[in-house]
Amino acid sequence: MATETKEQNWFRKHWIISIILGLIVLGMFSSIFNSENNSDMTGNVVNEQINNKNFNEIELVSDRLMTFPEQVKKSISESTSFNYWNSVNQGKKLIFIHYNESNYKSLLDMLELENLKSKFEERCGNELIPEEMIVSNEEGIAIHIRTSDGKIMCDTILTESPKEDVKTCTPNWNCNSWSECSSSGIQKRTCTDANNCNVLTNKPKESQSCEYKKTSTEESSSDGWTSDLKDSLEELQKGLDIYKKKQLCAELCAGEYADIPAVKGECLLSCSEIYYYTGEEGLDKYLAELQE
Repeated sequence: MATETKEQNWFRKHWIISIILGLIVLGMFSSIFNSENNSDMTGNVVNEQINNKNFNEIELVSDRLMTFPEQVKKSISESTSFNYWNSVNQGKKLIFIHYNESNYKSLLDMLELENLKSKFEERCGNELIPEEMIVSNEEGIAIHIRTSDGKIMCDTILTESPKEDVKTCTPNWNCNSWSECSSSGIQKRTCTDANNCNVLTNKPKESQSCEYKKTSTEESSSDGWTSDLKDSLEELQKGLDIYKKKQLCAELCAGEYADIPAVKGECLLSCSEIYYYTGEEGLDKYLAELQE
C-alpha cells in the first residue's frame, strides 16, 4: 500500500505539472496571436467621448493603442487648454496623436533645430524629454500628456500671452512716420522691435484710415487708384506665396503620412510657428532643409 501511495502521489504531482505546462504553452500562443494582430494596427484611429457630455468627442491616432488610457482621459478632462478649446469649438473633434519615445524625440529635435524648444518649454512650464506621449497641437493650444502615468507635461494656450511669472522678452517698438494718405484712404508706417523678441505683443498699428484729398492732377487721371490697386494685389500675392510655402512645408514634414489629416495638420502648425517666430527667411531655411 505504501508503494501504491507513492506511485499515486508521483502521478498526481506530474499531472499538476502537466496542466501548468499546458497553460504556459497556451499563453505563448495567445501572446503570438496578439502580437500578430497588433502589427496590423498601424494608423489606428480611435474616437471617444469624455464622460461629461458637455465635452466634444476626442480622436486618437496611434500605431498600437486601441483606446485612450484612463489616466490620460482624466488628464485631458482636467486640462485648462482642453476646456478652453472645447468652449470655443463646439461640436468639433479634438485630435490627439500617440508618439513613441523615438518619434517624440524627433519632434523635440525639430524644435531645437529652429531654436524654439526653450521658448516652448517656458510656455509649458516643464522640461520636455523623449518619452511616450499623447499630444495635441491644435488651433492655438498645446497638450502633451505622458502615457505611462497621465502626467500633463504641457498645457498651454498659445494664443494667450505667457504667464507673468515666466521670464519673457519685452518688445521695444519703434515706428517711422505715417505715409501720405493714399487714394484708398489708408496711411501706413513700419514698426520694428529693437529687442528682437519675435513676438507681436503690444505692437502699434501699422495702418490707419485717413481722409484722402485729390490733387488737381489726380482728378483728371486714374493713375492714383491704379497704383493703389497694384499695391493691394502685390500684398495679396505675397500672402498667397506664404500660404503655399506653409502647405509645402507641411507636406514635406509629414512625408509618407501627408494623407493623414492629423499628421499634416500638426506639421502645418509647426511650419506656421516657424514662420511666426522667424519670418519668411526662417521658413525658407527650413524648407531647404526638408528638401535636401
